[in-house]
Amino acid sequence: MLKKLFHSALWGLAAAGVILFAVPRLNNSNIFTSDDIVSFKNAVRIASPAVVNVYNRSFSSASINDNDQLQVNNLGSGVIMSKDGYILTNKHVIQNAD
Repeated sequence: MLKKLFHSALWGLAAAGVILFAVPRLNNSNIFTSDDIVSFKNAVRIASPAVVNVYNRSFSSASINDNDQLQVNNLGSGVIMSKDGYILTNKHVIQNAD
């Protein structure tokens, strides 16, 4: 039992040594420096013509009286994905739409 504990402690110290040796090297390998400017300007310029507003109006029965109709409006955005008009949007925007 004592031998197993000793081996576990030895492996733990060895792993800690490897981590302590590797972490400073990983810390100095930053991808971005403080002088780098990250901008999405070009991505927005290219994608913005394909962004559209999606509006959905649906009706559901009110819980008190089934003859009353409750109007539900959903508004969101979407992206035109193909030339034939396929639009990608979130489910909650088009939920219960015809």
